[in-house]
Amino acid sequence: MVERFREAAASVTRTVSRTFVVAGRSRRSEFGYYWIASTLVGGAARLSVGPHLGWPSSAMVPDAINLVVIVPFFALFARRLHDQGRSAWWALALPPLVAANIYDHLRVNFHAYDAAWPELSMWELILLIPAIGSVAVMFIPGDVGPNRYGHDPRLDEREPDTV
Repeated sequence: MVERFREAAASVTRTVSRTFVVAGRSRRSEFGYYWIASTLVGGAARLSVGPHLGWPSSAMVPDAINLVVIVPFFALFARRLHDQGRSAWWALALPPLVAANIYDHLRVNFHAYDAAWPELSMWELILLIPAIGSVAVMFIPGDVGPNRYGHDPRLDEREPDTV
């Protein structure tokens, strides 16, 4: 159990330290550990900061946390694409998803009945396609062995045993 926690902490630290690095490959577990850690940190921040702020500020806390958490996620997504032998240009499907999410959150919390902030309706259906694709990419296994984007990150942990 302690070893698993150390592995998770090392994985999250590696993801955050490589926030602006899209070169190389990342494992599925790195994505999973980062998602769990960001959910826990975001939930703790919402519970600790949210109740102490007034209405408009407390409604903005989730968006601010999401923006901070999403920055390392873009590079992680690009490295997951590399792990599968795909180009990182596919990561450009993420910004419209993030923008639509933030727009919808702002519309609901601040301008729910304002005609100047229309519902996304049809755009949400269109953006559902890249959303499902993004989730699928995160869980598809990567290429075994080296590919044109680098060495297999799963083999790194096995090498010390064979030496």
